[in-house]
Amino acid sequence: RKRPLIHNRCHLRLPRNDKMATEGTTNIWAVEDQEADSNETPTLIFYVQASSLRRNATDFSLESFVRHNTSARMQGQGKGKPSVTKVDAEQVFDILGLLRALQYDVSGFDKAANEGDTLSKNERKYACYRLMQQAMVLGVRLTPPWQHQGDQAVTVPGLDDLVMYIEKLFHDRVTHAKTNLEHGVVDFDSLFEFFRPGVDLLDYGLLSGLQTLAPMMVRCRASNYTRGKSATGKKISNFHAALECVVAV
Repeated sequence: RKRPLIHNRCHLRLPRNDKMATEGTTNIWAVEDQEADSNETPTLIFYVQASSLRRNATDFSLESFVRHNTSARMQGQGKGKPSVTKVDAEQVFDILGLLRALQYDVSGFDKAANEGDTLSKNERKYACYRLMQQAMVLGVRLTPPWQHQGDQAVTVPGLDDLVMYIEKLFHDRVTHAKTNLEHGVVDFDSLFEFFRPGVDLLDYGLLSGLQTLAPMMVRCRASNYTRGKSATGKKISNFHAALECVVAV
């Protein structure tokens, strides 16, 4: 049994017993029921969407994005029921930077679609390139807005709700990271807040490995944690950040 969380355009209502995101009448993702006194991290259920099977679309599936960036696998639920992908919320937290990056890229694509007259062709290509490449990996071909007439905004149903839910679920970690940054401290657990998509940073050689006299401005486009085990069975954690060179200053 899944418990509904109601979403509308104005606000996200989170009653105590409601934990399921919907977009209209179509299920996008849900939180699997737990025992009332359970301290375990909840499991999220993502429903396979028809949009993930289309080659041309103005939206694509959140389920396919999460599955592609975690170790989760799609599984059937029996005849007449939609296939789902179940992911531990800890894994979704590890890709919070990728989910935020997707929000950032969708915003850039939509700006190119809606404000194309104020941007040069190269600026529009830059704004759309990253999202178009991600969509292609997920099996969806997004047509560039300059090849269309009218509004060609892209949506990822359930994305904003999911980011809000994960930030609320791991509120202590988010608060810890922000507090550290306010005090000029960047530890491993705070990197996801330091390398937020869209943030501009000055690199003095530590990030790029280029020990130059002039610092280089870089822009963070995405980040995420990966977890695993070494050859000896020891747990290991890594952090990855995708950076663009903006300009040498």
